[in-house]
Amino acid sequence: MKRLVVITIILVLTLLVACPSPVEQAPAKTTEDGSICIIGSESATSDCFVVDKDECTIDWACLVDPEYENSDVVFRFYVYPKGETLNAIKMPRLFFGDVVDFIGSNVIPTDAGEYYIRVEAIGIQCWKLTISS
Repeated sequence: MKRLVVITIILVLTLLVACPSPVEQAPAKTTEDGSICIIGSESATSDCFVVDKDECTIDWACLVDPEYENSDVVFRFYVYPKGETLNAIKMPRLFFGDVVDFIGSNVIPTDAGEYYIRVEAIGIQCWKLTISS
């Protein structure tokens, strides 16, 4: 019985360390030109947005927090169909290292439908994603 209790405690502690903390919700706002804009300053999950073509373009930018300069930073995002939590469509970028800011663009193959984005940001002062299809 003691062994079962010890194993249970170890499993719970492992899950608490391994599971990420809850992230903020990042609203997906439609711009005047019909693009979707998502802005944040930490890890976040976006609202759902609609893609009406077989691909979308995600223009992205992020600025490293000055406190993290010369340190490891992370900026990556995952695109998921609505309702999915596994099997992201694509993880376009993953960064570690001594940087000041990032700017880029990725074409993501999709089917028409609803999607959301999960952003992981460590050491990032602010970030912005603009989705167009």
